[in-house]
Amino acid sequence: MNEFSKQLKRGTALALVGLATLATWQQTDRQADARPVGQAFGPSEVHSYIVQASSSSEAISFVQAAGGTTGYELESIRGTEARLTRQAVEKLMALHPDLSISDNVSVELTGRKDRGNEAAALEYAHAPSMIGATELLASGISGRGVNVAILDTGLHGSKPTFRDTHEGEYRYVALYDVDGGLEETYGFYGDRNGHGSHVASLIAGSETFGGRHTGVAPGVGLVSVRAFDANGQASYARVIEAIEWVIANRGAYAIRVLNLSISAPARSHYWDDPLNQAVMAAWKAGIVVVASAGNLGPDPMTIGVPGNNPYVITVGAMTDNYTPNDISDDLLASF
Repeated sequence: MNEFSKQLKRGTALALVGLATLATWQQTDRQADARPVGQAFGPSEVHSYIVQASSSSEAISFVQAAGGTTGYELESIRGTEARLTRQAVEKLMALHPDLSISDNVSVELTGRKDRGNEAAALEYAHAPSMIGATELLASGISGRGVNVAILDTGLHGSKPTFRDTHEGEYRYVALYDVDGGLEETYGFYGDRNGHGSHVASLIAGSETFGGRHTGVAPGVGLVSVRAFDANGQASYARVIEAIEWVIANRGAYAIRVLNLSISAPARSHYWDDPLNQAVMAAWKAGIVVVASAGNLGPDPMTIGVPGNNPYVITVGAMTDNYTPNDISDDLLASF
């Protein structure tokens, strides 16, 4: 067994989770709001939807024939982003009653905005020891040879915490913006929000603080996929488009793990949700998907999409009560 296989077998993929102290999944019995009738807005107003048919090309042709316009082509879910008036929605429903038409809802980041420096990562320097990653690091397993795609707000390219622990070079494998395309250098690539850099620091930070690495897997290669804007906003269609890029380029960039520190309210069975369908396509392609549970707990039915998908590793949160060296007072976070 080579070193790469050993890393995967001995838990490196799971260690990449960051603060992953929970693995949980949920399905909801609430019915899908899959066919909006458009009564809540005026007949001439245009709203954004995701339309799914037997293929993405068929969905595009149906939307255009009804008088709508299309955006992202979403091949993994056999659909398209569509902008439609109420009349267009009604026409689509009348002509093609088997179509799936769902709102192109917003997806939120789960976490706080970084302060633009390394302080946020340094605060969590004890995280690796809390989930057993310290022992892996001590045995020489740092995630080296595994590439992780982080679908988020981008990266602060000049952060020293993203340098290689052995050679000192930056570990960027690829930097991709959903609308801007592939970027060759981090000099033209950044993170105007900070969330992506914060998440990447927890996963892959190579700096040390108090003798401990700030990241769980400080040797992994980073594939940054920027889908969220400076305000941390993105739509279902935009995130699905980003996931499809990861799937299409998994071989070129040896992507083994996809991190999604994002969440949207569950509005249907997990298998009917378009974002979950794209996530399952990534899983089917051989990618380990890590998603957050969301910050709406602790009540039942509060795990968001795609964390409610049983095909992913879902990450919860806990608190150490500000005593990182004392596990006796650790608790599940209220949210």
